[in-house]
Amino acid sequence: MSNAVTTGIQSKIQQWKERLADLTKRNRLLYFQKDKQATTEIPIPPSEVFENLVANSESISLTELKADETDALIIKRNLKKLRKDANSILKEKGVNSLFIALGTLKWNSKDKPKEFITSPIILIPIELYKLPRREEYELRPTGETVSINPVLVLKLYDDFGINLPEEIEISENLTYEDVFNSVSQNKDISERIKEGKWNIAEATYLGLFDRTKASMIKDIKYLEEHNDVLVKNPILLGLANDSTAYESSLPEIVEAKDLDVQVNSESVFQVLEADSSQQEVIEAVKAGMSLIVQGPPGTGKSQTIVNIIAELIGQKKKVLVVAEKAVALEVVFDRLKESALEDICLNFSDKNIVNKKNFAKVLDKTKSELERREVEELE
Repeated sequence: MSNAVTTGIQSKIQQWKERLADLTKRNRLLYFQKDKQATTEIPIPPSEVFENLVANSESISLTELKADETDALIIKRNLKKLRKDANSILKEKGVNSLFIALGTLKWNSKDKPKEFITSPIILIPIELYKLPRREEYELRPTGETVSINPVLVLKLYDDFGINLPEEIEISENLTYEDVFNSVSQNKDISERIKEGKWNIAEATYLGLFDRTKASMIKDIKYLEEHNDVLVKNPILLGLANDSTAYESSLPEIVEAKDLDVQVNSESVFQVLEADSSQQEVIEAVKAGMSLIVQGPPGTGKSQTIVNIIAELIGQKKKVLVVAEKAVALEVVFDRLKESALEDICLNFSDKNIVNKKNFAKVLDKTKSELERREVEELE
């Protein structure tokens, strides 16, 4: 591959990272302001919060916080709004957006050295539980991954080559100090703190943060470090504006008028009705084509997706269905359920599955059901 193409791909990767990370002032993982409504400071030491929520997986009561009367009223009002907003986002997008943030780093980016930025450091996914018939709240761990702020990790690496861990490996003896020191005692960061250029502070905040694209950022960073993987993938190359390899590998598509002649009915696994235009799409996917299907509401897009899933499963393939909004996934899952295919699916839009213990139970149930069906087929 020529140097010009390689440079173009690297430039594209950088664009992907920046767009996913959203390095603008809208991103509260980067530009954090504690006095905004989407945040409230919790007067509990970070070490105590970490020990309860992470080390012991226990809840924390917010009933009797050590705060004066005015602050207590503000916190109570903020908790009510945070819970409402977090539940609204969870219902709409199917992801948790409520986190405890432990500690903040005040620093300046390479591009704007005179502009100081405050960013949260440790992120703990939590549920804000309201006790029945009472205005009392608890912080409950969700079981999701605890991490160092992924956007901060990305920006510090891109600007200064500072390497920080992202995901935190939870062990029996892990303490808050262990995790906090992995940042504060990082050689490059600690030198800037000693010189008075940066500042690190310990505090506990409860707030709404968008961490949904962190995994995609990690994947892109992997591509950045392993260009050989990218250049072997025609689709990735096409996204990076070099579609030569992809276009040369396009499969032959069966047109609607030829479906009855070219498609063997015994090889069809569709579970819902499909017109000729939908069947044309299904056959294109079965042939291995990457495509975009467009159509107004009510034209059968989710129905087509369900048929595609059934077809690919019939070919003993694995299928991942993603959507920005949870309702879109629920529509597809409900149609699969109506077709008696729910046992072959793991519905990650169900918040209970996100918990690692529940996920293991659901996975075991799915495995048992598939094994049962396999035995029935052999009999």
